[in-house]
Amino acid sequence: MDQTKFKKFLTLARKAIEYEEVREKEGNVLLSRKGNFTQGCLSYSDSSKGEDVFFGKEAIMHKGKVVWRRFYKGRITDNFLSKKEIEEVFSFLNEALSHFPDSHPQQRGPEVYEKENLEYTNICLGNFEKFNGTEKITKKGKAVYELTYHN
Repeated sequence: MDQTKFKKFLTLARKAIEYEEVREKEGNVLLSRKGNFTQGCLSYSDSSKGEDVFFGKEAIMHKGKVVWRRFYKGRITDNFLSKKEIEEVFSFLNEALSHFPDSHPQQRGPEVYEKENLEYTNICLGNFEKFNGTEKITKKGKAVYELTYHN
């Protein structure tokens, strides 16, 4: 596998991808979210299911063959958050994820990202081909979100 080529593509795809959400009609519950990005013979996909507890997968395909993937499972850990607070956590998460290190795109986000009373932390072990990681968000020092990921 040409790591440099796939790393550059993954970095580009993660910055350019647009997502489509499918929501339940009653209650506006998020059922799934997916996005795709293609450039030449490479394509990237990211899809997830669920809302407060969710799981997903990402993949890079080269000429239709999977050459890299990441699986993830996350959840809101504070059952007492309001709908508005949960939206705030996910909005902050998306902002934090946009700051992933270009040199290590297998990491979902930066090691640390802070804004106002929220802090995102990410520990990723391994390299582009073999890795696992954990990310957490705290609000005023209290854990509100966690996720694990691996390939």
